[in-house]
Amino acid sequence: MSVMGIWFNSTFQVERKLYSDEFGDEPYQPVGTIKGLIQPVGGRYSQRSGKESAEASYMLYTAVETVVEAGDRITDSFGRVFIAQFVQPEGISAQQDHQEIPLELVT
Repeated sequence: MSVMGIWFNSTFQVERKLYSDEFGDEPYQPVGTIKGLIQPVGGRYSQRSGKESAEASYMLYTAVETVVEAGDRITDSFGRVFIAQFVQPEGISAQQDHQEIPLELVT
């Protein structure tokens, strides 16, 4: 079994805004499922003016042929929702066997 088959075994739901108007309130539409792996890559916790906030960053690793676009909404099996920031198609190793997609956790 390849490394891809071992690591990329979680299934995620993908939703996309299908209209061209970036600033509208159009709903997300389901476009399918993908296999991959999500890992936390950073986070920050701050407290200012008595208000607490937290930011979490995650990376989605998928096979290079997986279709994910910036702005897609990715939902995992726990119900957490992420937004794809951009797609790096060749991965950090430049092996061109996987792609890396930075995610922002929204819920």
